[in-house]
Amino acid sequence: MASFMVLPQGIKMDKIHALMLRLDAILMPYRKWIITGFFFLLAVFAAVRMSGSPGKIPQIKESNPLWKNFISGHTSGIISRKSNIRVEFLAEVVLSSLD
Repeated sequence: MASFMVLPQGIKMDKIHALMLRLDAILMPYRKWIITGFFFLLAVFAAVRMSGSPGKIPQIKESNPLWKNFISGHTSGIISRKSNIRVEFLAEVVLSSLD
């Protein structure tokens, strides 16, 4: 005598098991293509996400007008990360007692 596990919806476990086996038999010949397609789409998605917008020019923000009370000049525009920056202050910022 076979025992059945009845799910809350009233579906017997044997029906679900039979459906899963049938679905597995249908998809078995295409399993390699399904897995390959999944990883291909994943690689395409990753490549699109990692690529930036090559034509997009970074916006240069305007400096705060309050800085003019402390700074007389500074490096401006787009510069390389390896470039030196220069800031010229209006007054001495290092106390002479530290010399």
